[in-house]
Amino acid sequence: MKKLILFFIFYFLFFINCFSQSGWFVKQNFPNHNFTEIFFINQNTGWIAADSGNIFKTTDGGENWDLYDSGNPYYFYSIKFIDSQTGWIAGGKNYWNPFGFDYGIIMKTINGGINWSQQYYNNMNSMVRDISIADQNTVYAVMGGASGNSGSSTFGAVIKTTNGGSNWVTDENVTFSSFAYTSLFFLNQNTGWIMGQYNIENWPGPRIILKTINKGLNWSLIFQDTVGASVSSFQRFKIHFCDSQNGYIGYNKIQKSTNSGQNWFISDSLLPNNDVGLFFINKDTGWICSSNFIKRTNNGGYNWTNQYSPYYVSKIFFVNSLTGWGLGANGRLLKTTTGGTTFINNISNELPDKFYLYQNYPNPFNPSTIIRYQIKESRFVTLKVYDILGKEIATLVNEKQSQREYEVPFSINQFSSYQLPSGIYFYTLHAGDYIETKKTLLIK
Repeated sequence: MKKLILFFIFYFLFFINCFSQSGWFVKQNFPNHNFTEIFFINQNTGWIAADSGNIFKTTDGGENWDLYDSGNPYYFYSIKFIDSQTGWIAGGKNYWNPFGFDYGIIMKTINGGINWSQQYYNNMNSMVRDISIADQNTVYAVMGGASGNSGSSTFGAVIKTTNGGSNWVTDENVTFSSFAYTSLFFLNQNTGWIMGQYNIENWPGPRIILKTINKGLNWSLIFQDTVGASVSSFQRFKIHFCDSQNGYIGYNKIQKSTNSGQNWFISDSLLPNNDVGLFFINKDTGWICSSNFIKRTNNGGYNWTNQYSPYYVSKIFFVNSLTGWGLGANGRLLKTTTGGTTFINNISNELPDKFYLYQNYPNPFNPSTIIRYQIKESRFVTLKVYDILGKEIATLVNEKQSQREYEVPFSINQFSSYQLPSGIYFYTLHAGDYIETKKTLLIK
């Protein structure tokens, strides 16, 4: 019995250690909510939508969250803001019975999410799947699909407002029955893409991608695959473009286009789940998530680095190359401040009475070492590694931290793109007015 207990203790510690190397940690936990979408307008202010019609908001980088009720028990698929006050949320409601309808809805806030007003509603067995904001007045939305995976009864439509949502107009040129639009992305006021899928004999058929270069006045069919290449659960398709040429599609595998969406090739096919979240901050740097995997690319999707998570992760959002968020199962909110390359571990509940940066251990090291430090009061903390010429090698910590003692692993394998040679390196801790630098030695 003792051996069995020790085995489970060892397994638990090993499991947590695997997560600790990924750079993702559980920032908050709301077990009575299921998160559906996340959006940040900057590093401090962000919103999370839940499937119960609730919206969470933070203004301090996720340290604290306020809960607001949208007034409707809808499942929200998309939430977007153009500034700290003005945003839209979209989704629908399913009655889950043979005679019921899927309702679609769009709501708007002008006070940062405290209050929401309904702007659009339909009972056409078609929920609003995605929205994209072109400017303060122009917003696009796509609809399609019953709640089921294939959706035997569907109604695909593109709708648009040019007056901030006071009126929504349906584009009749791209509105069809037995069809579903699942995702759209506008690069600027003129250029955007929408993605959908036909429903053939109660089963999803070919995927299509439409593009506009004149604010949605006209849409051109630029891509259509074969029936044999189609898959079910079409509402999960997501499309994202980094610039006018480079774009990505997420569903079970990641596909990339380098010619504005006309052709696609597989960028990654090792995702274990159909639900795929993806986010790119530029054409080279991006993340994808699916089930218990988070992956990052630094070269436009040609190679991916695994960042394992012990929790299911469905959606992902980054505000810059370091700070990102992931939505986990059962109301878990994950965060990274290092782009997913290191993990900050709170190693003690004791409250330090001074700021202090310890010597790393082991030292010399190869390939990894641990850097420990303590914070005597809440401060914004950065911990960076430099080479002997003063070039910044890595940012290990970049966030506000409470009074605690912490440790952070640093591994040259996680920063292999730098091809770090043997030699002297420095790591510097900034915590308010406190600055401390220590030297370490890498020996290969």
